[in-house]
Amino acid sequence: MQPLHVLLKSYTYLEYFFKLNWILLMGLRSNNRQDYYYLYIMIIIYIKRGEYLDIYNPIILRANRAVIPPGSITKFPKVQSRMLLWCTGNEGKVTANGSSFNLKKDMFLFLPWNHSITYAAYPDSSFNIAGIHLIPHIPKGTEITYNINHINTYNDQYNSMRSDSDLLGLKGLQRGSMKNGTPLKYLADYILSWFKRELDEERVVREMACQLLYEIKYNLKNVHSENRNIPLKLKNMVIFLEQNLASSIELSEIAAVGECSIPTANRLFKKYLNQSPVKWLQEKRIRVAATMLSTSTVSSAEASLSVGIEDPYYFSRLFKQIMGTTVSKYRMNNSIFYSTD
Repeated sequence: MQPLHVLLKSYTYLEYFFKLNWILLMGLRSNNRQDYYYLYIMIIIYIKRGEYLDIYNPIILRANRAVIPPGSITKFPKVQSRMLLWCTGNEGKVTANGSSFNLKKDMFLFLPWNHSITYAAYPDSSFNIAGIHLIPHIPKGTEITYNINHINTYNDQYNSMRSDSDLLGLKGLQRGSMKNGTPLKYLADYILSWFKRELDEERVVREMACQLLYEIKYNLKNVHSENRNIPLKLKNMVIFLEQNLASSIELSEIAAVGECSIPTANRLFKKYLNQSPVKWLQEKRIRVAATMLSTSTVSSAEASLSVGIEDPYYFSRLFKQIMGTTVSKYRMNNSIFYSTD
């Protein structure tokens, strides 16, 4: 008997409707883990069929994993795709369209059309990533080439047919998390396995593109909803910290602003922000200082003092730990007025 994903490819959507019970039965009887993923994907696609994404004709043309060696930097000045990028293991730094992110395991970015991107692995570890390249619009009937341009000009006839479009309101650069067990993670893993097998069934990759967009939107909608539900105590503590970065702050002061105990303050930060108050404050201070270093001519000592860190050696050590590079190298690579301290 052929695998379920092979059989399903030949059916029209009307046939899916009539054969839904058969599909469910085959899925339950299958011993192939890939079939379970495909079963889930195709049923959800069927349920959501008919929404307006059909008029834009999105398609996935590439999906792969990559490892950036320790201390290495890889740059692409322009990438002609909307890309779902996430960290699969060791964290690293990503700079997309001038904005830098410390990309940790299971965190993802959904990047805009024609984005620039730089991948930087930290000196002591490789950077493990995976990416899915989606083209928002290629007219049906166009000859498809399964490649993505990573350069400044697009010369071949196929790429002239590729264009950006509105994708369920997913504009600009989006950030989120795709943990194990979530539909987005299942779907992303399945898409990676599909392209690893070098399958190029156009109808399937178009349908997977639609489903990927729905899952990204659903994921981000839930994240935004969770953010709206952050307790008032925590919001007050965060506002207090942001307004007093240059001051010396004790943990007891943070808890007092939130009208809670120190253990409760720690619990709230870890539950909603995935960090202790101290770690959150350290990272916030360094990121504010990094912005100053890249957008002004202040010295590293001045930047350090402006965020409440008086010891320049401690500042340098903390900066490298959080940003993955030294202050001087960061300024050299990111400052619009680079000058040596």
